[in-house]
Amino acid sequence: MADVQTVASALQRTLNSATQRQAEAELAQIETHAGFAPFLLQLVSAAQMDQNVRFAGAVYFKNFVKRHWVVDEVNKIVDADRATIKAAIVDVMIAAPPRLQLQISDAVTIMANADFPGNWPTLITDLVSKLTPDNYHVNNGVLQTAHSIFKKWRHQYSSNAVIQEIKLVIDNFYETYERLFLDADARLTAAIATKDKAAADLFAHTFLLLAKLYLSMNVQDLPYQFEENQDKFFPVFLKYLAIDAPLLESDSDEEASALDKVRAAICDIAALYTDKYAEEWKYLPAFVEATWMLLTKTSTLPKHDVLVARGMALLTTIVRRPAYAKQFEAEATLKSIVEQIVVPNMQLRESDEEKFEDEPVEYVRRDLEGSDADTRKRSAADLVKGLLEQHEVPVTNLCVQYITQFMTADAAKPNLKTKDAAVSLFMAVASKSHATTAAGVRSTALNVPEFFAQYMLADLQASRGIATVNALRFLSMFRRQLIEAHAGAVLPLLGAHLRDQSFAVATWAAVVVDQLVKDLPAAAVAPHLPALVAALAAILQAQTDPLKCQEHDYVAKALYRLLRVGAADAGTVLPVCVHALQLTMANPGNPKFTHFLFESIAALIKSTCDRDAAAVAQFEQYLFPVFQAMLAQDIAEFMPYVFQVMAQLLAYHPASATAVPPAYDALLPPLLQPTLWENGGNVPALVALIKTYLVKAAPVLVARNQLTAVLGIFQKLVSSKAHATQGFELLQNIVACVPAAAFAPYRKAVLTVILTKLSGPSPAPKFVQAFIQFWAFYLAVAQPNAQAAIDAFGEVQPGLAASLISHFVAPGIGKLTGRAPKRAVLLGFGRLLAESPASAELTAPLIVALVHLAADPTAEIAAADVDTDALEEMTYSAGFAKLHAAGNRKLDAMPAVKSAVAYFAQALERAATGSLAVAQAVTQAGDVAVARMRALAAGAQ
Repeated sequence: MADVQTVASALQRTLNSATQRQAEAELAQIETHAGFAPFLLQLVSAAQMDQNVRFAGAVYFKNFVKRHWVVDEVNKIVDADRATIKAAIVDVMIAAPPRLQLQISDAVTIMANADFPGNWPTLITDLVSKLTPDNYHVNNGVLQTAHSIFKKWRHQYSSNAVIQEIKLVIDNFYETYERLFLDADARLTAAIATKDKAAADLFAHTFLLLAKLYLSMNVQDLPYQFEENQDKFFPVFLKYLAIDAPLLESDSDEEASALDKVRAAICDIAALYTDKYAEEWKYLPAFVEATWMLLTKTSTLPKHDVLVARGMALLTTIVRRPAYAKQFEAEATLKSIVEQIVVPNMQLRESDEEKFEDEPVEYVRRDLEGSDADTRKRSAADLVKGLLEQHEVPVTNLCVQYITQFMTADAAKPNLKTKDAAVSLFMAVASKSHATTAAGVRSTALNVPEFFAQYMLADLQASRGIATVNALRFLSMFRRQLIEAHAGAVLPLLGAHLRDQSFAVATWAAVVVDQLVKDLPAAAVAPHLPALVAALAAILQAQTDPLKCQEHDYVAKALYRLLRVGAADAGTVLPVCVHALQLTMANPGNPKFTHFLFESIAALIKSTCDRDAAAVAQFEQYLFPVFQAMLAQDIAEFMPYVFQVMAQLLAYHPASATAVPPAYDALLPPLLQPTLWENGGNVPALVALIKTYLVKAAPVLVARNQLTAVLGIFQKLVSSKAHATQGFELLQNIVACVPAAAFAPYRKAVLTVILTKLSGPSPAPKFVQAFIQFWAFYLAVAQPNAQAAIDAFGEVQPGLAASLISHFVAPGIGKLTGRAPKRAVLLGFGRLLAESPASAELTAPLIVALVHLAADPTAEIAAADVDTDALEEMTYSAGFAKLHAAGNRKLDAMPAVKSAVAYFAQALERAATGSLAVAQAVTQAGDVAVARMRALAAGAQ
């Protein structure tokens, strides 16, 4: 174990971006040594240690726990260290300063999510034992940790295990929780009365945590302790909805006060009880009144936005319930809600205009990425939709009156705020179906085309800031209703808005371009494609700041969409993409931007090189210097993309038995080094690249003895739980591309590795499926015949093939998922039937399973579509994002065979004619399955 000074120095350097990478590498060398994690936790708790070092240690400890606490394949934290950490961590967290406490609390949460309750049964009693009657600084640390652990219940599916876990917690925690709740309320009330601000802030934070815990403990089911004690809790909650406490108000116009946060949490609790426990809850009428009063008296300042949004969400939950419809059916009541709550919160505020100008990125993302859930406008729209569910006609008429009134006023005297409110209200009423940015509205209640033509088109034809963004948002939401009539006129307007100086306008224009291009036929887009591509490229080309460049992820996505639709001038677009890569590679911070930039490059390569494979040289000339720099600097965020694009480029080179293209030749030795494969995010991309090397130059790899290294990679992958299927995928290319004589010396060892994993306790179903697909593929490509792939297993152990078919293949065929595995199985075993109908391995259970597979309509797949089903789809690799435009086509064992079902059916018919055993097996499969198989085979021919 390294000494304190060495670790402290490394931790200090992790706080400096210039030395961070090297310092983290030093720590990574020792972090899995026994004793490291308890040592690090001890360093974090050392009061005499430099505070920055302690903070860096807390952050590193949290990330260490995140990486290694859950055991993947190798337990990198020995059991003794785990026990030591569990015994000490609650005390460390409580004693730590607030900045460190949050990091340690997060680590406790990660550990608890993995181990509690089964492997950490004392956690709750440990936490409860630390709660004190008078030290609320300590109490808040414990409550924060409890909240971090319990909040997962809000998002979990209800199950006996979850309910039992909650019961265990409440049985150990409720009495202390109730006592703390009532005590914190009394202390907060006293602090407000005596105007003791420090105490009021402290106890308000306590009460906020208690309210969050209340929600978590009640979210799955209503525990009897809370049901029987409503009178202890809900009068207190109602008090804080109505209380006047200037002492707790925030001085800022932007930052919510502690009281606002408490009230928002109370609204969440009331919404839960309204939705799930209305019959058992007697306080609902009181909460309707309290919420109404709260919403009408709260100011329009941004600091109250979350509170108002949660209040409207509670009101929305109530008005949606048929049981309460009569309480709101009076026209005066509906008018009051629309007039006093909906319309004021639909209004454009000065703070919104400031955000549009000063924080355009946040302004856009709030609409596009769901971060508008707690905005007034979104919540007011949801309230309108809730009212429409039970009172459609009167609410529609009311809203239309206001829309008409606002638009009339705007026509007489243009007013952005008035029109903005009218447009927002129209969108809320008109969208009958749920609207998403991805899909738009499918059905409407009002005349959308008329409203668009009369009020919105003019804002789309000019550059009017927020008004133009509203028109673009309107077009996005209602594009299904507008696209047919307006597409030809709108696309050129979008091109103009892409060049707008306003980030928000240009970004929204890119969003709508992406959506319309996706929905329109290619012929409708083609005339506008060059201008749109040029406008998008100009945005990227104009960037000089790496961080600001990466804010244009929607621009990169729209560019990718266009390049997938039609060809563009590579000589113009490629330098722009390279410019963006070079600009951002020093500090990649937006994964979406990175992904769509590489997708754009891959799409440009595909559209260009599919027409002219020789054009690949132009791409290599531009891209390779940048790629080499990225690889040399080990930029983890870019590496998987680089490998995928390189595989794509190499695929356009002709195959050769004597040489690898020079640039790729120099890269191959480093690719075969084991260290490069340690990063799981690299694995799928590296597999794709090595597979392409095998397709293009397998004899060269054999001649250089590089096949040994490739097989070493296979062994590493297939032994890994996360990457075994990629190992099989690599092996498929080996058996298909490497001459049989060259593979023969390794064959027994390779199969032994697989069989060792299969013979282990309960091999993973995905591993078995991948093995079945591989063996079927091997049967289809084996030389000189399919029997060679059977005999290969006999080299390991006589009769092994029959045993594997009996135990794994026959019962596993029916569990295959994906069309490519099914095609491979029908082709491989179909070839065995055709060539060796009397093979002892062709047992009745196997043939019955194959017939039923062939009778399944989802089993059919054309040779050209093999790459749509990848072995890697059976696993998830964190950190890897597949480039769809790059292809990564999977090898097909028999590309000339159009229909796998027809091929198998014909082989089966011939085999049944010459083999009584096969004929009897076909009979066992059943007339219905055989008939379906024959019908599918006939239809495919």
